[in-house]
Amino acid sequence: MDKLIIRDLTMKDEYFVGTCSHIYESEDYDRCAEKRIEFISKNCKKGLRVKVAIVDGEYVGFIHIIPIEFSPFGPIGENLMSIPCLFVQPNFRKKGVGTKLIKEAFKEAIKQDRNGIVTVGYSENLWFMPAEFFKKVGFKTLKVEKMKSLGEKYPNYERILLWKTYNEDAEKPDFLKPNYEFKSIPGKVVVDVFYNTFCQISLIQLEKVKRVIDEFSSHILLNLYNSDDREILLRYQIPQGVFINGIELGTLYGVSEYEIRKTIVKELKRFRE
Repeated sequence: MDKLIIRDLTMKDEYFVGTCSHIYESEDYDRCAEKRIEFISKNCKKGLRVKVAIVDGEYVGFIHIIPIEFSPFGPIGENLMSIPCLFVQPNFRKKGVGTKLIKEAFKEAIKQDRNGIVTVGYSENLWFMPAEFFKKVGFKTLKVEKMKSLGEKYPNYERILLWKTYNEDAEKPDFLKPNYEFKSIPGKVVVDVFYNTFCQISLIQLEKVKRVIDEFSSHILLNLYNSDDREILLRYQIPQGVFINGIELGTLYGVSEYEIRKTIVKELKRFRE
């Protein structure tokens, strides 16, 4: 591998990072990238950092490091940095890129005088945030929870809370604990969407919901909950999610327009029965 360069996010890097590497793929990605970059720019003054990995002029990865106190993805804690997302292009994985990005995150946590750094990883070798990788680079397991199926490929998997500390007095963080209770409205299909402007999946999911709802009548009631708002995040502890009449849709990777439409049609039919 040619020389690896890791640098702080610059304006030149914004399109790659904003689209989560999905450059020139769709208008949805491009439109949502603008909101992501706005979130990043707004919170840099509060300590948010993005490190970008480049090899021979090619973007190969990035890592987000966010003070836990305003991370829209959690976990819940104090005086720690969090890593909500680490990405390395598939053809550059297992070549040390991820490890070097993590080392930069460690440096940033120390520079900002944090007690440590925390992340949520996943089991079953999911491509996204694999827990085993974080363990190899020095993170310790704090907590493990079973998660719902991601389909036949991942029928059972776990989310794993991991951290690395620099202070023995560091207070242990904890997972977000969803606190959602469906409230029915007579004559309405209630669509509750929890979202944040940090995550591409969350933003695109919101756009899908809005597009599908536009196909239907005034019998739909849409409620939006933006977890960028700390009060909302702490109250509901759901960074992103779609609920239709209390039925949760989608997985870690979002929800399709087909599934949204199918569920709304089913719930509308109930009014006519």
